[in-house]
Amino acid sequence: FYSPGISLSCALCRGPADGESGPVRVSITNFRVSLLQSVLNSIHVQFAQASAASVTLVSSNSSLTVLLVQPPSPVCGSSGCEFADGVSLTVTDKTGRSFESVSTRYEVWRAPKIESAVFDSLAANTIDVTFDQDTDRGGMTSDQRDCSLVLASPVLAVLGGLPECDWLSHSLLRVYLGPAATVVPGSRIAVREQTIRSLNQVSSPSVSHAEVGAPVYPAKPAFRLSGPSVIDLCAELRVEAYSQSARPLVFAWSCRNDKDLDDFLQNANFENVLSLEQGTPQMRMLDKTYQIVSTARDFLGTQSEQVVWRVKKRSVPAPRVEFEPVGIVQVDAPTHIKAHAAFSLCASQEEVIFEWTQTAGPAIDGPILSTGKSSVLLPAYSLAPRSTYALALQVRLKSDPSKTSTSEITFRVAQADLIPVIAGGSSIRTSVQSDLVLDASSSFDPDAYPPTSDGLSFSWSCSTRAGGVVPTCFDVNGTVVKLESSSVVQLPAFSLMPSFEQPYLFTVTVRKGRKTPQSFTMPVTVVAEAIPSVSISTQAGHRMADGSMRINSDDALVLQGSCSAPGASVSWRVEPALSDTTSTSVPFGFSGLTFKIAPSSGLLTEHQYSIILSCASESFEQVGSAALKVRRNDPPRGAGCVACLHRNCKIGTPGCECVKEGVPIEDLFDFTCSNWADAEDPPLEYRFGFVQTSVRGQVESWFEFSPSPTFQLRAPAGIVQLVAQVRDSLGAISAISHDTITVVQSVTARRHLLEAGMPSSWAPLVQAEVHTKDGAELNKLVSTLSLETDDRVASNQMSLEGARETKAFLLASMTQLEPSSSKTEEYVCSALSATRMLAWSPTHISQQSALSLLTLADTLVSDSNVVQLSQGCAQSGLAAVSSVVHSVSVKPCAQELGESVSESDAQVVATVLNHARSTAQQIGLKLAAGLVHGESGKTMVTNTSVHHLWHHSLNAFTQDVIELDLSPLFPAQLSDPDAISTIRLPPSLPGQLGVSGLAPSTLHIWAQAATIGGVESLSPMVSISLSEPGVDGSAALAGLRVTIPVAPTCLEGDAAKSCMGWDGLEFSADLCVTLNVTRASATCVCDTQGPIIVARAAASPADPTTLPDTLLQPPILIVTGSLSGGSYYNLVSVSMVPSVDASISYVAGASEAAVISCSDLGPGIVTAVFKQSATVTAVSCSASGMSRASTVAFEVTAGSVVTISFALSVSEVDEATLDALQTAFAVLFVVDEYQVELAAAPSGTERRLASTDVTVLVLANSEAQASMVVATAGSIGASDIAELVRSTPGLESASVSSVFIAVVADARDSGDDGRVPTTESDRKSGALIPMWTIALLAGIIMLFGLICVGSIVGFVRKRRKLLRQIAPMPGQVAVMPSPPVDMTADEDMPYGQPLSRMGA
Repeated sequence: FYSPGISLSCALCRGPADGESGPVRVSITNFRVSLLQSVLNSIHVQFAQASAASVTLVSSNSSLTVLLVQPPSPVCGSSGCEFADGVSLTVTDKTGRSFESVSTRYEVWRAPKIESAVFDSLAANTIDVTFDQDTDRGGMTSDQRDCSLVLASPVLAVLGGLPECDWLSHSLLRVYLGPAATVVPGSRIAVREQTIRSLNQVSSPSVSHAEVGAPVYPAKPAFRLSGPSVIDLCAELRVEAYSQSARPLVFAWSCRNDKDLDDFLQNANFENVLSLEQGTPQMRMLDKTYQIVSTARDFLGTQSEQVVWRVKKRSVPAPRVEFEPVGIVQVDAPTHIKAHAAFSLCASQEEVIFEWTQTAGPAIDGPILSTGKSSVLLPAYSLAPRSTYALALQVRLKSDPSKTSTSEITFRVAQADLIPVIAGGSSIRTSVQSDLVLDASSSFDPDAYPPTSDGLSFSWSCSTRAGGVVPTCFDVNGTVVKLESSSVVQLPAFSLMPSFEQPYLFTVTVRKGRKTPQSFTMPVTVVAEAIPSVSISTQAGHRMADGSMRINSDDALVLQGSCSAPGASVSWRVEPALSDTTSTSVPFGFSGLTFKIAPSSGLLTEHQYSIILSCASESFEQVGSAALKVRRNDPPRGAGCVACLHRNCKIGTPGCECVKEGVPIEDLFDFTCSNWADAEDPPLEYRFGFVQTSVRGQVESWFEFSPSPTFQLRAPAGIVQLVAQVRDSLGAISAISHDTITVVQSVTARRHLLEAGMPSSWAPLVQAEVHTKDGAELNKLVSTLSLETDDRVASNQMSLEGARETKAFLLASMTQLEPSSSKTEEYVCSALSATRMLAWSPTHISQQSALSLLTLADTLVSDSNVVQLSQGCAQSGLAAVSSVVHSVSVKPCAQELGESVSESDAQVVATVLNHARSTAQQIGLKLAAGLVHGESGKTMVTNTSVHHLWHHSLNAFTQDVIELDLSPLFPAQLSDPDAISTIRLPPSLPGQLGVSGLAPSTLHIWAQAATIGGVESLSPMVSISLSEPGVDGSAALAGLRVTIPVAPTCLEGDAAKSCMGWDGLEFSADLCVTLNVTRASATCVCDTQGPIIVARAAASPADPTTLPDTLLQPPILIVTGSLSGGSYYNLVSVSMVPSVDASISYVAGASEAAVISCSDLGPGIVTAVFKQSATVTAVSCSASGMSRASTVAFEVTAGSVVTISFALSVSEVDEATLDALQTAFAVLFVVDEYQVELAAAPSGTERRLASTDVTVLVLANSEAQASMVVATAGSIGASDIAELVRSTPGLESASVSSVFIAVVADARDSGDDGRVPTTESDRKSGALIPMWTIALLAGIIMLFGLICVGSIVGFVRKRRKLLRQIAPMPGQVAVMPSPPVDMTADEDMPYGQPLSRMGA
């Protein structure tokens, strides 16, 4: 009989359908092969009908036999096998004793095969290659695009130059054709050998090929015509056809209503540009409107519709008008209609007047058209959908209104589809234990204003995919789920059964009027366990019908998550995983409710991603999650762009070659981007610019986007790269295409350049653009003429005064034209770029031009149409502003950069800086509009400044220390870490501004390598602007702390440093306190947002008897550390008078280790260092921040006594003594000229105060009783003071309320009797007073002061000046009272009087 326990299995039971594969390990249970006989005599192994190539016995016993089986090749034999099911692997017992046969399945993987290769329907610039199964993509990674990795070499030859291949999925390869592609329907496409296998790489390599097929539904070629609609008898005619086809179209031209012109056009070969020479002799009839017809045919043979262009040839000279082509017009986006006026040889170049009228379509608001500009900006929602509009533009000479011409443009407004949205993302998970809420209230009509769900009707349905799509869902009772017709529907908890593997599909359909209904389906997975509700929302990208978001690959992707469980742990996951997860690319990380992929990070390399937000909480059994699908939107692709010297002939024809050399300004260059296309998101727009390389380095300038693929430029001298980018209708922007031209001045022309001023040929070029109100062309001219001016000054071909006059003329022209220009964001960016070129060389800007340039820039960025600026645009504006500031300033260390600023111009200089700060703040605000709340910000570096922007709450600004690298301002002098500036805003910031600490604000930090105001700067100036809605952003802030690096070359002679703040007219030392001065930097605490600098301090004699006055709170420090040794003279701030929640730090500014900061001293530690010449600073800290600081410099000279007050910590004293003390100690240090510093002691040693003689006085009061101990020693340390405290009678009493310690050191060597001098004459004569007399007198003074404390409190509150410099009279010692007593000096009290004379 056969054992029922015999079975067959194999590991990795799979292999290729054709070709050899590796051996398979086969196991047979409960079967033993005798080792005495061959395995082939015992069993037979076959795959389907084919016997195994070989069988090897690995091991065998009574329970298990293991074989190594080599499959046949091919495994299916000649009969083949089913691909999906594989074949049967069978083992037969030849002996018949144990079993007849056992089988298992052996998977067979066929090599991937091309199912189809088809051109796209729209632009025919891509071929989609579809395989019959998922592949391993030939090993290509998501960021690889090289077609040679997967396609055969012969195929590459017909795909054009540098084609790109992108795997949209594991089975779909999209081929982007390169320039000059010749592939056509019927061409063969084949995979590269030994590359593409099945997804699991089991199959043999594919050797598949297929013929390329034509589109199933080929679209007709589309193009637009552009040219003048009116010409005169002297003008030329140029009509250009703009298409968005990746392959050149073949154009045919004709004329409907004139045989002579028709015959000429039929026999001419104009391709996409019809060009007739000046006078247009082919158009013989004057005052006639000619109807020119054009058609196009693509390489597939598909013919376009006819496009008609009407042009009238007038007998009277007049300016002519050309409109820029208009793309797809949407209701919810502004539409910019731009026209250009030009003059023929018969018409004089004069100022013209523009007048717009509407000739067709629903009425447009009259004021919109009454602009008097060459363009009209139609705001969003000013047009009606599905409507055709016609606008007429009349142009007439200002000097002669009879000379006029009128042109008309027609455009149609598209109707946008309704946008259905279900909140949550692309899919959500919920629990049967929770209510299911489906919210479609965010659905909207893009054509309605405001775009809300108003006017929409909603209908809902539910289906499942179990066993195919079931159009009905059932609840737990088996009843059909019914959903209300509202924007939000809700199913109660326990209504639905768990969905298991197949989610419920809830579909909402929105309707409105005659618009086509639109639907959106949300997959909802329902689980039995309790889970939190999670959702994902985003404002980025473009929502697709399946709920996914299309995001441009270089745009920021910002997602906002929500979780119903308070305090839950949330995390984001991206599938497939991102290649870079650093804070630069993912600034918010993966563990917060905000998730962002930074723009231009290049992370979105796959075509589609799933972004999942998970939420875990101890209150729920399982993790909740939601997902959003993100599709990458690729930018347009094309054949590159070509630059040539402008010629009146067709480039490429005999005698008309492309020339890439010319002379500056006089020659005109054409830059054309042909055959660019985007099949999914037409129409395209183009923007152009240039990069000039000259003696000054590289300068880059960009201009506006335009529908025209052609750009003309009068280039400055140098090696010039013309650059271009192309974007689709969703905003995806291509990589930069470029071509290089060489622009040099001829020797003959250079001889004529010796004139000092602006060349005479420049003014007419500029005036022509001003007369025709063409702001875009003027911006180009200003940019190139400014750079050419700078180059000519550098090569001594133009004087400095000539350069200033030229720049003033160009600036005046821009200012004149500004009111006539429509302020779109792109125009403003182009104009800011031009102002940057104007101010590139600050020495070429006069003070009046500086004011005018700032006024122009401020007007541009403040326009209400400009909501947001890109980083590149903002950088241009900030660079211009910074250069203007540089133009009225000098470099640090008083090295002159430009003209010296005289005292008479001080007001102009102040106005420039104030205006520059205001303009920079406006630019920063417009840039910050694109920042996400909480984002770390953007840093921009210009040629003269560094800027950092941060958008966050006020609380966040005060909690973090902001670092700014200023090394670009001194590249040869500073390097990290010396070049780092730190900025810390005071904790009291919200209170100072009177707003909530959670209020969102924009912080703009500006560092400028310039100095203004007649001071000698040692550093860059650092300024902040804090913009809070409804709050004056220029208001002064108390306690702003900035550390500013100082250039080492500025420190010759060890110059003293002083912080100074801008008060609106000049830099003033009164606004700042200088702290922690080192050779490399200085720390400033200032009461201003305005610019702060480190300047060379003015030397002034110090009063040796003057101590700080005007302190806001008593300057008291605690001496901390172990009283038995160790860190004795470390200092830390403490709470002061109980009625005032404040603390004081009091340190010597001469110490490099001394730092004053509330955050550092709360409780941070500093070390006080006193030298013979010292600067002492006191700062008060409270809950609202750091107060004004008070600083005084003084000298310790022989024969004088200087008293510094501290509070002594007793934290290391025994517990009994600690319990007895109610307040802190006050310690008086008398610093003599011989003391060097109180610094860190060597490890294991005690820090001691060395002096010629030291007296320690301890005072304590208990009612009216005082105890006093006097000790004299050569030096004193912590252990001495500790023992002194412990041994003082009365301190053990719980009634002790105040204890004082005075440490008095003689100012010089003591006399024979141990006394100090009593009077000036005594000092000279050497008369001395005994030390015990000094101590006794101090004790009496203190006791008497404490008894009269009530009188003192009333007396001192007249004025809150804490401490006067005290020069104790001979034989007197000044002792500070205990902290509960507000010992403030009277305002009438003379300076220098001892406390004993205060009349207490």
